Amino acid sequence: MANPSRIFMLGLICALSVACGDDKDTEDDGSTATTGAGVTTSNSGSTSSGTGAGGEGGGGPEPIEGPEDEWAWRPIQGTLCGNGSTAGVGVNLHEGSTDLIIVVSGGGACWDDEMCNGAAPASVHLHEELTEGIVAPELPVVDRSDPNNPLSTATWAYVPYCTGDLHWGDQRTEYASGAIEHRGASNLRTFLERLRATRPETQRILLIGGSAGGYGVTFHWGTAKDVFGDIEVHVLADAAPMVRPQGTRYADMLAAWSPEFPAGCTECADDPGFLIDALADAHPTSRHGLMIYDNDAVISQYFGFEGALAAAIATLRTTHHDPHDLTKVFVVPGTDHGVLGDDVAGSDGSTATEFFVAWLLGDASWHSTP
Repeated sequence: MANPSRIFMLGLICALSVACGDDKDTEDDGSTATTGAGVTTSNSGSTSSGTGAGGEGGGGPEPIEGPEDEWAWRPIQGTLCGNGSTAGVGVNLHEGSTDLIIVVSGGGACWDDEMCNGAAPASVHLHEELTEGIVAPELPVVDRSDPNNPLSTATWAYVPYCTGDLHWGDQRTEYASGAIEHRGASNLRTFLERLRATRPETQRILLIGGSAGGYGVTFHWGTAKDVFGDIEVHVLADAAPMVRPQGTRYADMLAAWSPEFPAGCTECADDPGFLIDALADAHPTSRHGLMIYDNDAVISQYFGFEGALAAAIATLRTTHHDPHDLTKVFVVPGTDHGVLGDDVAGSDGSTATEFFVAWLLGDASWHSTP
């Protein structure tokens, strides 16, 4: 019998490794960006709350059309990439599916003029118009041939990354060399609304993201519950710890992106770790898994930890993850960026694959590494 977890994980590696590779190529840009000086912002044109998602008639979100059991790229009206072009989503639809797997891509982040508009932008696709040709190499491999694979009948969606804001933003920001539409959050809400119209019978959502996509799936844990209502939503964030960036980075990010935090989370604007508490408290039956190398070099560089990330992750875990029953952390020593697909073992001998499978199945054996 084929191992469904391995099938599933291999199907994700393409999308997530593309994002991780882009992050590694832009490490130097992230290390010097600690100021938001010269930034002006505007919320005009926002698509949050799904405005415009239903098409020209404005009658509510419309289903996304596509062939069965194969990938199709669909630009989505009312969503924006960083350069103002239309964003979109890849869909691999399956008739009658009740599982929806949403893979959210990453690839850097930017919050000042040099990072966003410099010769080597610190985030992918900011200045491109997304097309099928650009997105196709990033799409996960979906294997529906094994009847023992419990996810062979799922509908898949792939959210490429083109907004530079960890999928958190909802504003147009005027930088010295040109404006960027940081619309990742409003885009994702619109995608979710369209996906709900496409598969209204959905009973379970698996939100999976790596790097910037990992921050995105954590941030939109509550958005998915809000859009789909009383269904299962489970989140896996690879290489995306909610540690507080050093210096002025976090304040500069918020000024550039204008994220809307969960209601009542007054601490979130000071420390993103409180997002875990707010969302775990609001959705206590949802599983949230974090997978991370303790000195991830990309996160260290972007967030200013200069290789000393392990202590911050340990504090994040004990303060914000451990107090909740269904927020678990798989942490292993190392500097690589992205654990999913690496069958490494934690200090107790448990492996990344075992962590993933237990998260996926809701197994009682699911646990954090010591």
